[in-house]
Amino acid sequence: MSDRQAQKVQAQFGAVAAAYVTSAGHAGGEDLERLLAWGRALRPRRVLDVATGGGHTALAFAGLGARVTAFDLTEPMLHTARAFLTERGADVRFIAGDVEALPFRAGIFDVVTCRIAAHRFANIGPAVRQIAATVRPGGSFLVQDILGHDDAGASAFITEVERRRGPTHVRAYRAAEWKALLKGVSR
Repeated sequence: MSDRQAQKVQAQFGAVAAAYVTSAGHAGGEDLERLLAWGRALRPRRVLDVATGGGHTALAFAGLGARVTAFDLTEPMLHTARAFLTERGADVRFIAGDVEALPFRAGIFDVVTCRIAAHRFANIGPAVRQIAATVRPGGSFLVQDILGHDDAGASAFITEVERRRGPTHVRAYRAAEWKALLKGVSR
């Protein structure tokens, strides 16, 4: 991630870390339930939750008995998530860093999750390649994010609205773009 984008993300989310722990939209919802259902079916032993935020996805996967690593660029977010998960008895490891330079061995995780965050990655291609490298052969990358619109005008409008809501928004990728990205890294 560019230094400028990393600084923007850290400034935006470091200041509001506690709000992500109490956010109903992040604490649950159909999207988290869907990720968790896929997780149950996969029965992962080792999970990486990229851009963990308040730690809700990490907590859900720890509940499956998986060894979970929560990863985030923003240290205050990790501190807040650690306190939240510790209160709930979850045994989760926390690591700070950039998604474009993941500090993990190749093929170490059965599942990597990323929920409501990829639209903030400055360079989605390198980020997805880094994530894919950490997934074991036959493992899964479970991503949930806002989708871009196929209509260019609608897409530009959505991007403008999202940037006004949060200056770290880069862009929402269309389903076809996600398919191409994921196909490009599939084994």
